[in-house]
Amino acid sequence: MPKPWEPNAQGFFYVDGTVSIKHKKKQTRLSQTGLYMKIQSLTGLNPSGFVRTVRLKYAERMLVQNEKSIKSICFDCGFNSQAYFSKTFKELYGKTPSEYLEDYLNQGTDH
Repeated sequence: MPKPWEPNAQGFFYVDGTVSIKHKKKQTRLSQTGLYMKIQSLTGLNPSGFVRTVRLKYAERMLVQNEKSIKSICFDCGFNSQAYFSKTFKELYGKTPSEYLEDYLNQGTDH
């Protein structure tokens, strides 16, 4: 599964802890304010919120595959702190990663 922060064919969309808004600004040839406003208008999120959401959605996909530990997923998705990862995951999905995985795995046994 390709990571969402790796470049696509056009090289436009990738997100990584080392990529800044300044870098995106150069790629898109928008001012920092223009880029902020464009991301805000398209997603309803500020740039850092958008990046975090993309990472969390990728983490959720990895989580349900149940092939890696939550700690590995956390770092693979660009989070430097497992506590922050769990906190933001819970804000988006309403459950911690371990609760989410447990519920997902129990869905298959409830039928």
